[in-house]
Amino acid sequence: MARDDDELKRSPAVQCWTRSSQLKMKPGSSLGLATTLQDLESVIKSSKPGFDEPRKQLDFYNWNRVKLRYCDGASFTGDSKIVNGSSVLYFRGQRIWDAIITDLLPKGLANARKALLSGCSAGGLSVFHHCEDFSRRLPNTVVKCLSDAGFFLDVQSSHQSRLNRTDTRASNELEPRSSSSRAEPKSSNSQAEPRKDVASNYTMRAFFEDLVTLQGVEKNLDEKCTNSLPDPKQCFFPQYALRYITTPFFLLNSAYDVYQINHILVPPSADVHGSWRGCKTRISGCTPTQIEDLQGLRIEMLKASLAFYRGVDMNGMFINSCFSHCQSEFQPTWFDLNSPMIQNKTIAEAVGDWYFGRKVTKLIDSPYPSGDSCYNLIAN
Repeated sequence: MARDDDELKRSPAVQCWTRSSQLKMKPGSSLGLATTLQDLESVIKSSKPGFDEPRKQLDFYNWNRVKLRYCDGASFTGDSKIVNGSSVLYFRGQRIWDAIITDLLPKGLANARKALLSGCSAGGLSVFHHCEDFSRRLPNTVVKCLSDAGFFLDVQSSHQSRLNRTDTRASNELEPRSSSSRAEPKSSNSQAEPRKDVASNYTMRAFFEDLVTLQGVEKNLDEKCTNSLPDPKQCFFPQYALRYITTPFFLLNSAYDVYQINHILVPPSADVHGSWRGCKTRISGCTPTQIEDLQGLRIEMLKASLAFYRGVDMNGMFINSCFSHCQSEFQPTWFDLNSPMIQNKTIAEAVGDWYFGRKVTKLIDSPYPSGDSCYNLIAN
């Protein structure tokens, strides 16, 4: 069946061509890259100069930092060569990762006492796939990993999600207790069918399958994961890869991740008449049915992280109810006077408690319309 224009634009091959043709922009050339690393200020500085509130904490203020510039389209996992007549297209994300880490080791990385591998969005997805390798390369270092907004979901259909939400037992188990902001999703003994978007298409699964095939990613995915699933390509999804990560890991995500709302729940191809346009722009523009779908996305995220929540205390999580995407790279959401909080903890404080072992940190916010400490509620 032929794809419509929106689906074609979303295909990995077309996105790759668009990316590589943007010769004067960051995705296609180093000519347009910034010369400073201002976007790394938050996770390192942890506070603004002059921010002298008693809550101020500087856990990472004096750490050395390295930014891996992202441009390969598959979170540094691809390794393939595509020949089309006289044209050759190379996907070398995995080799780029290997080369960068190999280069950094003799420059001081090998002597690090502590290290944190973190990333946002596609970078957050990369953390799932490179955390174990990063840890293996630093046997004498305390290594931990943090994924911010990288928990892209492969979850149940909207119809099934609504059935689950009518189950009182499931609802009670999902929501935070009155004395705590921790929520425990309902257990499931069977692997979930991938979630359909609002037009009943398996948009994200189809996209990831195409991406893994195009870039030759499968051979670089965790072997234990690929051996455990009927379709090894599913291991590109974080919820399956996470099961096999033994390095201490922190999961930072919005339960209403606006990227996932716009590209998994309601991709353009699923909303050709624009009925979701108002809801995507401002939550007050959502209909009751649309709010129900958004709540279903949150529930599916909690269910996908169930085993992680119940797992070892060395792992941590911060799942809030802000309509956002990426929160660790921006000072207002990372650590500031009005930053989002759960149990009176900012993201920076929660990450610090987890990394330095001050306390077990597994925080889940109440569902929308909670999250009154959120930086904003505009989903765009």
